[in-house]
Amino acid sequence: MIIAAVIATIYVALVVPLGFYTASFLLMLALPMALGFRQLVYALIVALVFMVLIYLVFSVLLEKPLPREALLSLFAAGA
Repeated sequence: MIIAAVIATIYVALVVPLGFYTASFLLMLALPMALGFRQLVYALIVALVFMVLIYLVFSVLLEKPLPREALLSLFAAGA
């Protein structure tokens, strides 16, 4: 329980600087690994499917896009 609470706290702190999608993707990878799940391929697949579903729900279905990702801003500034 403590591990999950610490990871959730880190997630909340990372949402603003990294963006919702990046922080959520990292959460979906970090939490299972911290709790003992050691199959990285399955964790990556679940994280990707989760992020696609989140994108479809917020951006397509609800038409409420989430804030721009910090990583996309960095790549755009470098190009």
